[in-house]
Amino acid sequence: MASAYPTDKLNKTLAADNSEILTKPIHEWSTAEVDKVYRAVSKSAEAADLRVAWLGNHTIEPVVRTVTAFSSAYGVALDAYIAPYDQHFQEMLDGNSGTLASKPNLIVLWLSLRSMSPTLAEGCVRLGKAEIQAEIERIEEVLSSWVDLAKQRSGAHVFICNFPRPPGLRFGIADTSSDTGEQYFYGELNRWMSDAFMDDPQVTVVDISHAVSRAGSEKSWNPRMYHLAKIEWDGPAVRYIADLLSRCCRALVRPAHKCIVVDLDNTLWGGVLGEEGVDGVRVGQGDPASEAFAAFQRSLLDMKARGIILAICSKNNFSDVEELFTSRPDMPLRLEDFATHRINWEPKNLNVEAIAKELNIGTDSLVFIDDNPAECELIRQMLPDVKTVHLPRDPATYAELLYSMCEFDKIKLTDEDKQKTQQYIDNHARQSQRQAATDLKSYLESLGTRVTIQAAVAENLPRIHQLFTKTNQFNVTTIRYSAAELKEMIDAEDCTLDFVKVEDNFGSLGIVGVYIVRAERDHAVVDSFVLSCRALGRGIESAICNQMKEQVFANEEIGFLTARFVPTAKNMPASEFFDAQGFERLTTAQGEEKIYRLNRMDAMAIECPGVSVTVEEAKE
Repeated sequence: MASAYPTDKLNKTLAADNSEILTKPIHEWSTAEVDKVYRAVSKSAEAADLRVAWLGNHTIEPVVRTVTAFSSAYGVALDAYIAPYDQHFQEMLDGNSGTLASKPNLIVLWLSLRSMSPTLAEGCVRLGKAEIQAEIERIEEVLSSWVDLAKQRSGAHVFICNFPRPPGLRFGIADTSSDTGEQYFYGELNRWMSDAFMDDPQVTVVDISHAVSRAGSEKSWNPRMYHLAKIEWDGPAVRYIADLLSRCCRALVRPAHKCIVVDLDNTLWGGVLGEEGVDGVRVGQGDPASEAFAAFQRSLLDMKARGIILAICSKNNFSDVEELFTSRPDMPLRLEDFATHRINWEPKNLNVEAIAKELNIGTDSLVFIDDNPAECELIRQMLPDVKTVHLPRDPATYAELLYSMCEFDKIKLTDEDKQKTQQYIDNHARQSQRQAATDLKSYLESLGTRVTIQAAVAENLPRIHQLFTKTNQFNVTTIRYSAAELKEMIDAEDCTLDFVKVEDNFGSLGIVGVYIVRAERDHAVVDSFVLSCRALGRGIESAICNQMKEQVFANEEIGFLTARFVPTAKNMPASEFFDAQGFERLTTAQGEEKIYRLNRMDAMAIECPGVSVTVEEAKE
């Protein structure tokens, strides 16, 4: 279970006499402490990050209270509305229902199979294969219909919970050998649910089954409480389920950290390389410690597969480290798995800053992992924005600690996530090319940048939503649209939502940008213009804006184009963007929102050396 500590935001919400709660990880909070935190955050005047409507056919209030408390520890404030018992369809069909009136960003549907289908949940032993299959198909149809209705009526993101297996098996030990047993029908339903909503950017399947299995179904199933109060899962399951749902809520509104910066000695392997030598450090097979370090390396590879960049910050001789990675085939990680490294004897805070600068990401996107408490304290003191993890003594716990961290959670994984490390390695090659170039124009031309602009369709939504969630530096308004809102814009006739792909002679940058233009009666409005920081500094933003102007003024009824820049602490790289594109600034107040206008007669293309642009039709 996650070991998150309360955030600074929660520290300010709780009164000073709750200092004991503030020093404890959330999974150690007692029920009374959860209730105390819940009451404190419920009374807080702070604006909610998510308005959540909870719908179920069993008693879900204890979990909702715990989710609200845990989410506050993860830095996410929830405003919860709990719908009347077993009214999930009525709440969607009634336009005046409490659910729709609460205008939720998120709807959570958590159904009990015992209530939804007592025939299936309690009588499978007496049913034949055809009857069970027919009931499974009925449930699938009910869930599909409800999800379609919820998306249509609310526009909210939907969390739909899958079905945990009960502790007692009605067929006993013969259950796994029966095609009418509980393993079969729970497995069929949960597999269908994953498959049905896997590619839907507006729906997330929450694996309640896994949370209950972690908590222990025998310890968490209380038949007395179920028959008395329809509380299906009690005891430790409440915490595990609440933690999972809290992490899902956080991932919906907070971007994952972009980079893990790891130490080497006693972090990636056991022992000190300079003392033990290449063959002496412990990693791989043969003893428990070596296997534990190898498991941690494999967990880092799992993070890389999620799109988290890996980097090294270590006080070591680079030649020794390079030899180790080359000569130890029993190490899961290779040096090329890391996008960058700082292996030297400089202070680690300077090296961590250099890594962030090279990757062109903020220090608040870094997670620093080290076994040395002094080095961890140095980073905490000098770089407080960096999430710092001091590893415990036992390396057997390292991999699970990494998996438990909410900082790496993502609602959906995209193709760009899987290519992230290669994209940063390619970018390093571009930087080397730039250093060798004699002038900027020849450098840009040598890149051979190819920009493709395409109208968005539903399958592009996960990456487009990710760009709106994650991009801070070149984001002119930093509006954080939900996937549902973006889907509405794709379908709207008066709205253009285009995305941008980039590749060059060094490789593909993937989908790096998106812009939204809304058409009014006689003019158009730039609603959003978002570009990943790794695509900056090479004229790509101007090339996109050239196409946007051409696209807008192709409609002869459009006389002018308006835009705005809303300043934040992080988006200063975009502060002069519209000025550079020929827009007239209408407001000049320092530090305030800037309003721009571009008349048709003034719309000129900006020169973009070495950048070619292709416009493609939307792919069906």
